[in-house]
Amino acid sequence: MNATRPTDPRADRGTDGEAMLSRPHATVTIEDDTAAEDGTPQFTRTEVRRYADGLLDQLAATGRLTGRRLESAIDLARMYHEGRHAACGYAGSGRLGGGEMSDERAEAWGAYCRALDAVPLRCQETCADVASGRYPTRHNWPDEMQDGFKALADLWRKPADKR
Repeated sequence: MNATRPTDPRADRGTDGEAMLSRPHATVTIEDDTAAEDGTPQFTRTEVRRYADGLLDQLAATGRLTGRRLESAIDLARMYHEGRHAACGYAGSGRLGGGEMSDERAEAWGAYCRALDAVPLRCQETCADVASGRYPTRHNWPDEMQDGFKALADLWRKPADKR
């Protein structure tokens, strides 16, 4: 097998690979209130690709995530999205808003953070990427993903996969 062919997964890794770019997608702009390292509020605008089929769908379709690990990934992704996108109450005006996180959003975000804390440290970045829909790019991400979501499946006492 020629390792330089674009269809070879070793030659077509990551979000800029030919296979990823060939999937139906749209480019959208995400705007967010963030803080600099010194705590200064700032506004960010990032262009991202959105795919009709999400990352978890791709990982499941290719067999990279299955059974209880897939269920744990879905649960962590739900927690992430509930905490990240739940309703906010903005009291201020202007581009930074000045509002506070709603109780519902704070509870969901806290559950997500506690779950991620239960994942082995070496796996946290990869599991956070998958939960947020970002394609993992760490060198050993497949093993980290498997180990991280196994830890969550064990924590949440998901039933063993049937053989």
